[in-house]
Amino acid sequence: PIKKKLKGSLNKKTRLLLREEQGIGDQIMFSSAISEIYKICSQLIIQTDQRLIPIFKRSFPQDIIFYSNKQQVPTEQYDDEMYMGSAFKDFRPNLSSFKQSCGIYLKAELELTKKLRKQLLTGRNSKIVGISWKGGSMKNCAPTNKSIELSQIALLLNSENVQLVNLQYGDTTQEIKDLKNEYGISVIDLSEIDNLNNLDGFAALINACDHVVSIDNLTVHMAGALGVKTSVLLPFSPEWRWGKTAKDSYIHSSLTLYRKTSISDWTAPLNELEGNLSNLLAHQEDVQVDLKS
Repeated sequence: PIKKKLKGSLNKKTRLLLREEQGIGDQIMFSSAISEIYKICSQLIIQTDQRLIPIFKRSFPQDIIFYSNKQQVPTEQYDDEMYMGSAFKDFRPNLSSFKQSCGIYLKAELELTKKLRKQLLTGRNSKIVGISWKGGSMKNCAPTNKSIELSQIALLLNSENVQLVNLQYGDTTQEIKDLKNEYGISVIDLSEIDNLNNLDGFAALINACDHVVSIDNLTVHMAGALGVKTSVLLPFSPEWRWGKTAKDSYIHSSLTLYRKTSISDWTAPLNELEGNLSNLLAHQEDVQVDLKS
């Protein structure tokens, strides 16, 4: 059985296997503790979803060994093992413990980011806003209490100087086509970036955006880990990680939270977001200006 060890019980002689746990968004959140775990063991081995390995390799110390979750890790390579969620719990016992990792801890591929930004900025557009609107299973993205209609986000963000970019995973072809036909609003869908299966490319696409607007799904965790300014539309009763009333996220400092005030109505968070849009789209961090120039 996998042992749940407290932070203080690991030591510099321990070869630790860190196993994946829960979904991709959760693993991205849990990975904020990787650099700290690395410092207190002699060898860190991480078994995770294959799609995350390229960006994890770029972001964390080079001598970490990675295995896909489809591979068997030889038992002679490690002394102890634990799940990512258990490690995260041990290294994040209180709100103050999040401060050391709530900023940027994943690195997108810089050259691809620049290429995508150049590709997306056409005509009069001066801002790129990535959008994601559905949550649910990876296969069919079944509508849930946290999902919203594409048109509700697109109509809010529609502006002559804003280019909307699809950050939604799954098949969105018909929704994007219907939006164009009914409202005349275009959302760019880059066919060369698979938002579900090419997570390294997906990270670069998010990093190319000036701002992201998304419901609670993988997109917000990736954007937060990259330090991209993001507006998160939360359901009436969100998961524990978002707290009950806060506007800011203790997990990702670049996120701003907009909450439903009733189960089925998005009016309140959308109105609040609309009131903040001019300031949000006018703001860029210096590091992002350098990156995207």
